[in-house]
Amino acid sequence: MDLRAALEAKITVKEDTALHVAVGTGKANHIVKYLLTKMSQHQLTLKNKDGNTLRPDLNRVENNCGFIPLIEAV
Repeated sequence: MDLRAALEAKITVKEDTALHVAVGTGKANHIVKYLLTKMSQHQLTLKNKDGNTLRPDLNRVENNCGFIPLIEAV
């Protein structure tokens, strides 16, 4: 598997990417920073089944439940 495919792979039943999982732990900031240096803007727009995306300029985009990323992060 090449790096691009690995960064885009849906690795949980909720279709999370590695970045979704790393962010979700709340403790893996070093991994989040690393992944952000490797991912394209397109890859940051990938959504999981809940509709969550991790692209910074999309921080006002609601997920499927109507929540925005800032609220989810809190």
